[in-house]
Amino acid sequence: MKKENWTYIDTSIKAPPYPKLPNQAKNILDIIKEKGTLSRPELLGEMQSRVKTKQRGGANRILAYYQGLLARYSLIEVRKTFKI
Repeated sequence: MKKENWTYIDTSIKAPPYPKLPNQAKNILDIIKEKGTLSRPELLGEMQSRVKTKQRGGANRILAYYQGLLARYSLIEVRKTFKI
């Protein structure tokens, strides 16, 4: 059975100007900018200490909420890879 892996890539250098981002989205973008490329588990691990939330589901829920916004503004690219 194949397992899906998600990779997050910083593409903000090529991005057009974007509107002001919420603090949580900025923190996610900062983490990805620092590392360049991260897998989903690596990103969630970094987010545990840096992205504050009172939501149930924590970092996973915040990432799910903001990754579409960041990708829409071309600040990050989310790629699906498969591992056998």
